[in-house]
Amino acid sequence: MILLDLVIRTQISEALGWTLIHSLWEGIIIAAALVAFLVSVRSPRIRYVAGCVALFAMLASFAVTLIHFLPERGSGAGTLIKMTLAPWRPLPDMSGTNSRFPGFGTLLPWLAPVWIVGVCIFYLRYAAGWLSLYRMRRRSVCNVPDFWQRSFTRLAAELKVLRPVELLESLLVDTPVVLGHFRPVVLVPLGFLAGMPSDQVEAILLHELAHIRRSDYFINVCQRLVEGLLFYHPAVWWILQVIRAERENCCDDMVVDFRGDAHAYAVALTRTRTESIGTTMAHARTIRGRDRRKSHETHQTSARSARPQRDLGACSGRCGPDGEHHGGAGRLAREHHPKPRL
Repeated sequence: MILLDLVIRTQISEALGWTLIHSLWEGIIIAAALVAFLVSVRSPRIRYVAGCVALFAMLASFAVTLIHFLPERGSGAGTLIKMTLAPWRPLPDMSGTNSRFPGFGTLLPWLAPVWIVGVCIFYLRYAAGWLSLYRMRRRSVCNVPDFWQRSFTRLAAELKVLRPVELLESLLVDTPVVLGHFRPVVLVPLGFLAGMPSDQVEAILLHELAHIRRSDYFINVCQRLVEGLLFYHPAVWWILQVIRAERENCCDDMVVDFRGDAHAYAVALTRTRTESIGTTMAHARTIRGRDRRKSHETHQTSARSARPQRDLGACSGRCGPDGEHHGGAGRLAREHHPKPRL
């Protein structure tokens, strides 16, 4: 507690607290500007770029605000940076006695440790998810038939994907997934390549290759880092949803432009989603069945162990069974469904 008290009484904690407060209205202004822009634009690529610009503008405004309130290097302890621009507001007395909101100045520095804890929790969860994806590309996977590996290489060359991409079948995914940036891997569910017509399979693979060509995996990692710093802001949540939706729209458009048949591609997306739902339901039925069998076996074992005890008249009132699982967007999505995730 003494260490925490020393931390929250520093000028940096005060500056960070004011930065968090000001970032709320700054983010609202940026989100409102994005809404006004999206209303007048229909191109998925432009909307996607606008969303990315808005997200990183929020990060930039956070950094500029923090620099504004940080103590000036080489100055007194109570002096803050003086910028040429007019300050947003004068700093309040930390005691809160001269503030219009008594006690607010005392609570303000506590925002810094709370924010730091939230950032750490978010990044720990993200690191755990990243480790899970890292294992996913190495466990329960197998090589695809040579025919599909040659077709996949041809599609990558036609789409001008410069990095080598590996195609694998996996038992751990229910829809096609892209993993990695420098050494990307496309994982497809086991049996996916044999369960659909080849033209539909190629359309879905083109969608995944479009993600790789656009470097969406790397950009998504950068977005997650920004999300971790601004996890508390609802405007960030909404902007990230816009970015994800428009990213899928961009890949849809690339596939349609490459293939020229939007209807066939929509049919492929619908079938992929249907098979994914079927696989998930089958897994759920398997798990429920396994749990019922285990429960039944436990009940029988407990009953057999309790019978001799009842015969001996021991513990007759206490014996018995123990009560003991990465969409079709845009115009296609509105008519069909979300497609394989990134």
